[in-house]
Amino acid sequence: MVYFLAHKHPVNYILKLMKNLWIYILITSRGHFYTGWTTDLKRRFREHESGKNGAKYTRAFKAQKIAMSWSIQGSRSDALRIEAFIKKQSRKKKQEYIDHPERLNEELIQSGNEVSDEMKWDTGNAV
Repeated sequence: MVYFLAHKHPVNYILKLMKNLWIYILITSRGHFYTGWTTDLKRRFREHESGKNGAKYTRAFKAQKIAMSWSIQGSRSDALRIEAFIKKQSRKKKQEYIDHPERLNEELIQSGNEVSDEMKWDTGNAV
């Protein structure tokens, strides 16, 4: 994809936009799924676990474990777009992403939410 080149941004600017980010699905104390994104997965899980600086939802329903996480090299907007895509899915579909993490990327492409070539996917549990 030539997205950045078309905008004629200098390479240093592009590198600033590209960050190591995590998209994750948590399982809560009630067995619900919670989806989020962060730059530091371990820190963010501890925040959800403790109820401090965690999302309002995980303050009410404590985070039990990270069901699945995806490491990406991308921008904040990439992470927000992927998070929104996952949140729109049914519980059954989220379970499918947990069981078969590669399907998330496949379905993002099929839905027209194609990730940029600069994004690198790494599936697996980090915590």
